[in-house]
Amino acid sequence: MSSPWFSLAIGLVMACMYGCKDRDHGPTPTPLDKTSAQSLGQQVYVASEPGVKTEAYVAAHRIGNDEFEQFFYVYRVYRESFKYVREVVDALTSAEALFGAGQLSGDCEDFAVGLLAITRVFDLSARVVFGDDEQGDGHAYLQVLVASNDVQSKDGVGRRLAELGTNVTGIETDHDGAWLTLETFPPGAALFSSERRRILVFSTGQVDVRLSSATK
Repeated sequence: MSSPWFSLAIGLVMACMYGCKDRDHGPTPTPLDKTSAQSLGQQVYVASEPGVKTEAYVAAHRIGNDEFEQFFYVYRVYRESFKYVREVVDALTSAEALFGAGQLSGDCEDFAVGLLAITRVFDLSARVVFGDDEQGDGHAYLQVLVASNDVQSKDGVGRRLAELGTNVTGIETDHDGAWLTLETFPPGAALFSSERRRILVFSTGQVDVRLSSATK
């Protein structure tokens, strides 16, 4: 990854975990079969296509000396201005419709799709995660990638995020590096660490279906 602001540290994030047990996330149907998951992935990819309204939103809030500051400043403004509304029927709102409305509002899926569109404007590697817990409740959130060879000290990242007045709610590591979790309030990603099933929709349109042993 070429973006210079991705000189981040992976250790900081665990200190920012919310540990919130009181969430208002409702059932988010997450398909078990790969065909349905691919269909969901295509819907997310299309809905997160950045257009004039998305680019204008980013341009209006793109403040900072480098892409680290710029992205997280946009994220902070986006998160603080987003009104969480629990939907009775799940339906994806496109990023262009979201940013074209007078008020940023929707459920966790809408928040994640809008944020995915922002990462696409910045040309960052990111993914939307759909997961279910043991009670059948669903949640969607976004993760942005910190490449392993770009990781430096956690203290430096802690200071920079503190200066920006923002944080992340979790971290997940794999062979690509560290994925920083960004989500709406109330946060719930930490409650889905042992999902029965999970669908990952990447900013490239790629879809990865992961099932726990109990659901395979």
